[in-house]
Amino acid sequence: MIDGEAVILDRNGGRVHQLNQTASLIWNQCNGQVTIEDIAGQLAHAYDVDVEVATKDIRDAIEKFRELNLLD
Repeated sequence: MIDGEAVILDRNGGRVHQLNQTASLIWNQCNGQVTIEDIAGQLAHAYDVDVEVATKDIRDAIEKFRELNLLD
């Protein structure tokens, strides 16, 4: 992490991805044990946003992680 932002090395794709603070918070929780609802609560609290907005942002971020083949 650099200033709250994660840097992810995709060895298979030969790319480096730099995530902003919000995406980094989501990324760090993607361990297969934490639910989207749990992450939404954290995001809503950390950024003072509605849980529904946070849930949509999380779903969008996870979809992007999948598109980039960063999640198994």
